[in-house]
Amino acid sequence: MTKISKDMEEHKGKFACGEKISTADCYMAFFCFCFIHNEKLPAGVKFTDRAKAVVDKYPVFKAYVELLRAEFADRLASRNVCAL
Repeated sequence: MTKISKDMEEHKGKFACGEKISTADCYMAFFCFCFIHNEKLPAGVKFTDRAKAVVDKYPVFKAYVELLRAEFADRLASRNVCAL
């Protein structure tokens, strides 16, 4: 999160690699919405709440995750009940 936040501050783009969504953003969306923002995660809220608390320490990364949430909103709304 430190590295991504620093890179985004330096290039001032909306996404991980600049102004356009890239494969890197898709990977980050996978990670964030499987392990941080996933009500269906078998580890439950004990795990996801801890992960969210870590993200809260990085305001640039947190804003990025919210941007990803907006970009992938349709997909997230329609994803299967299946957890990992």
